[in-house]
Amino acid sequence: MISRRLLRIKVLQTYYAHRFAHDKSDISAAYKELSLSTQRFHHQYILLIDLLAQIYRLAEQRLEIEQAKFFKSEEAQHPFLCLTNNAILKKIAHSETLEKFTTQYHISWKEQEDFLRKFFSDILESDFFKQYTTTNESSFENDKDLCIAIYDFLSNNDRFYTELEAESIYWNDDYFNSFPLAVKTIRTLGKNKDLRLFPMYNNEDDRVFGKTLLELTIAEQDERQKLLLPFLKRWDLDRLYSIDLFVMELAITEFLHFQTIPLKVSINEYIEISKYYGTKKSWAFINGILDKIKVKLLEENHIKKTGRGLIDT
Repeated sequence: MISRRLLRIKVLQTYYAHRFAHDKSDISAAYKELSLSTQRFHHQYILLIDLLAQIYRLAEQRLEIEQAKFFKSEEAQHPFLCLTNNAILKKIAHSETLEKFTTQYHISWKEQEDFLRKFFSDILESDFFKQYTTTNESSFENDKDLCIAIYDFLSNNDRFYTELEAESIYWNDDYFNSFPLAVKTIRTLGKNKDLRLFPMYNNEDDRVFGKTLLELTIAEQDERQKLLLPFLKRWDLDRLYSIDLFVMELAITEFLHFQTIPLKVSINEYIEISKYYGTKKSWAFINGILDKIKVKLLEENHIKKTGRGLIDT
């Protein structure tokens, strides 16, 4: 499922695009883009799981070819047997849940046969797989380890990077979240349990969080800038790095409208995001401004927190 931090990043990306859009009054278009971006993240996660299913399918095909030869070779069959006997790969390849998602989303690596075969060859020739086929005894946990090792191999594979990049312009942000989710899916598999795939959102609150954060920041952007201006001193809004400005606008929206999110959490989240998307000095600048605005809003009783949101207020 998509994390709150990735949701914030996707809202930031959508808000950034909206601020430079021709029609800034069309909030529905911005939300549609946010929804599409979120869906693409889940697509990438499903594709990571589907890749293991396709590896199993190719191993079956290659094993059939080897077994059909007049002069059979156990040595030639061995690597394919290691894959077709893998309980995790077999469970994924025969999962009705996975088939449901790939059918619903109209996605699968089946359409990328050339890439699949090249990547499959990369795995067969890799050091980690050769070591696995010669030293590892068959067990459910070892089967999991092989699948996780395949994902580790993916993370350093240029061929796979290129394919992901073609799927989404946000592939890089999604990649660092979808891979851990795929690994978690493998780790949580049990011998007597069907494959469980994580939903797009952890709960309905997360879906509403992203939508509301975007809509309120767009609707109240003039108020946000008026609030920020006195704290910028010698800085002119036109000269301010736009990402820094947009990050602070989102943070202020959280201050004012999300009662169960502690102020400290909001500030820390946007500081971390600014370290990735801003300049080297952005995080310190944003931290200082947000802290001052927090104090002002608290003094004027504009911030209303409840439940967990009362922490550190």
